[in-house]
Amino acid sequence: MKNKILHNATDMFLNIGFKSITMDDIATNSGISKKTIYAHFSNKIELVQAVTLNMFDVIKKVNKYRVDLATLGYSLEISVLYF
Repeated sequence: MKNKILHNATDMFLNIGFKSITMDDIATNSGISKKTIYAHFSNKIELVQAVTLNMFDVIKKVNKYRVDLATLGYSLEISVLYF
């Protein structure tokens, strides 16, 4: 459930902006209650921090994957298609 919340919150924050999104919006978009979100994140700031850290992890993985594929002769454009 935590990953579902992170995924939906990330999508909404990146496309709409974190200042415009409420916990109600995330709950509705995720098909869960606000209470469920608060079971995993004590407030919106904690959720924004978790989303940010998760995005850093994704970027690290993409960069590592790109480097690994580059050593095999693949370009980033091709590697992203298979990530």
